[in-house]
Amino acid sequence: MCDRSRSTVSKATGIRKRQPSRRIGCPFSLAVGYRKNHQLWYVRIRNPNHNHGPSEPRKPARKQKKELPPPISAPVPAIGAQSLLAQPAQSAQASTQQSAPPPERLMIPGLRDVALRAYCEWQESYVQDAVLKVEFRKARDVAHANGFDLEQIYFDNDPQFFIENGVKKGIARRFVTDIKQWAKLCEELN
Repeated sequence: MCDRSRSTVSKATGIRKRQPSRRIGCPFSLAVGYRKNHQLWYVRIRNPNHNHGPSEPRKPARKQKKELPPPISAPVPAIGAQSLLAQPAQSAQASTQQSAPPPERLMIPGLRDVALRAYCEWQESYVQDAVLKVEFRKARDVAHANGFDLEQIYFDNDPQFFIENGVKKGIARRFVTDIKQWAKLCEELN
């Protein structure tokens, strides 16, 4: 809200409200909210430069919180049913892979081999069966033996590589697809 906007008292609730800054021609706006899924407050400022000076002397400025980035969503390529019927399966898959934009870079802190180990331990913490834990370690070992780090695995998005190297299909798919979720969790904790 702009400091020049007039305030009014709502007859229904008795709450004092200010006019939106757009009505008085000021481009400034301020929004404060709470994101339940991140359990964080955020402050969003639109155009902090007023087109006029302050109406009163300003108090010392406080540090403002940065706005959280919007939730990240993986791009999903659109595939028409007609194009799938007309083309062989491999050429349809190749055309959708070429049209999809590359995934955004992940910010994974620390050493890459240590992050690979930590990711594997995180995956193991979601299963109780010792055989499945061994399969996650096998996927980690295959990645390490071939020099892959988590970001490369995420960009390739190829569970078939792990399946061909002896990892069970479900574990290979989980190992490849959960990297982004783990990276977001690490980012929230740091």
